[in-house]
Amino acid sequence: MMEFYNKSLDYATPAEKRNDDDFCMVNADTAVGMIEHGFSVYIDGTDRQITYEQLFKTFNYTDLEQHSLFALRSEFEQNAELETLTDDIDGLNDEVLSKDPVNSIESYAKDLKDMGDSSYKWRDGRSEWQNICDSILSGKTEYIHLWLNDISDNFEVGKITDRLKGYEGRYQRVLEDERTQQMQSEKNLAEKQDISYNINADLSATRGESRGYIMEQNTKFEVSSMSKLEGDGPAKAIGTLVVNGEFAIHGVKVVESSKGLFVSMPSEKRDNGEYEDIVFPVTKEARGAIDSAVLGTYEKLAASQDMTIKNEITSPDKAVSTVYAQMHTVDSDKTQTKAAGQITIDKCLVVTGVKMNEGTNAEGQTKTFVAMPAKPNERGSFDDIAHPITADFHNKVDKAVVASANNIGRYEYKGVKYAELGDSPVNSKPLHPKFADKLMAELDKAGIAYQAKCAETVVISVKAEDKQVFEATKKDLTARLNGNTPKPEHERNTGTQSHTH
Repeated sequence: MMEFYNKSLDYATPAEKRNDDDFCMVNADTAVGMIEHGFSVYIDGTDRQITYEQLFKTFNYTDLEQHSLFALRSEFEQNAELETLTDDIDGLNDEVLSKDPVNSIESYAKDLKDMGDSSYKWRDGRSEWQNICDSILSGKTEYIHLWLNDISDNFEVGKITDRLKGYEGRYQRVLEDERTQQMQSEKNLAEKQDISYNINADLSATRGESRGYIMEQNTKFEVSSMSKLEGDGPAKAIGTLVVNGEFAIHGVKVVESSKGLFVSMPSEKRDNGEYEDIVFPVTKEARGAIDSAVLGTYEKLAASQDMTIKNEITSPDKAVSTVYAQMHTVDSDKTQTKAAGQITIDKCLVVTGVKMNEGTNAEGQTKTFVAMPAKPNERGSFDDIAHPITADFHNKVDKAVVASANNIGRYEYKGVKYAELGDSPVNSKPLHPKFADKLMAELDKAGIAYQAKCAETVVISVKAEDKQVFEATKKDLTARLNGNTPKPEHERNTGTQSHTH
């Protein structure tokens, strides 16, 4: 079978007929793989893009070899990153099969299918490599996260887990940034028209869209209790939402606006004065299901004479929700919190403010425990805003959070501490390590403070005020490496070489 991606392919010179650093040349083998998975490939230095249909109706592999083929550099990098990631997952699966066949990745995919999970993306008759590749590109990676989490005690999975999350997050952030700008424009227009507009609610419902796919789930949202709120304020009721009978979210409100009733998720005020949701859906389907459950319950409550309505919720004997965590280190000796971050349930609901704390028990032993987001109460203690309500799911959440936190240390950091870069550091896209080393050398010469987070790829962060200089340095280095511009005078004369860290 033809190699799906060309593993030997390196960065190529830009197209002769283009003056755009965003493009690079690819060979026919790579072009086929990219087109089959929805990436953009152009032909003969023109704006003509090869479609999936043309690949099989107009061109064959030999025909493609006769043309100059170009790809968007960003998508080429994504393609190369995907290949390496998929190869590593497939290789790890071979290792698992040799030691513990019951826990192969195929069994996890098939288990989800048997449970009716529509995130399943595994087809019989195809290789594990192809199935994994397809699943990652379509955003249906639940079974991969579950598998990596469950085999982590016996196999080295930390780097693969981090890279998988990074791959998903990299393109998710691009989409979210674009959508945020669109939403802000819509909000500004709504304010001019004196229309109440809930930007967080609409934005959260679109965060799950990636590369044209909408994440799917069979998640059940139910209201366990709801109470009317007195007074003339816009908030009319407050209640508790339950996810799959095993996770509770308190403080969900029904709010009245000029456009009608809407559901407000629990939020908190940030330092900038803006309110930000603590728990929020990330797919349109989840947002719709939550609205239906909460507003449907409120209709019944409003029609009754009671101040509170309660519903019987059935909890499963065994955890049914999928969960994975994304944690980051908290660098402080003044707190018991060692890591903080968020969990994602069924790939459709995000819970922020999750912490991994360390404490000492009565016997003087240091213990690690997971804390869910909470707020102070009138008794001087704290109440959880969201938390598991079954022991099995509680254990599942704890395991995911601790595993993610333990994997943080696998990164290597270069440069200054992240805190030294100010309140709003600028982060680069993931970079190839060799290119990143050269770029860091240029930043050293320019006296630009930075931090590099290094693993299989490198993310470089700089101060916000250094963004323009950083981008200009990166662009100049790229042009020189591609042979587009001559080296600086001092390098031509002295033969100075870039040093690495």
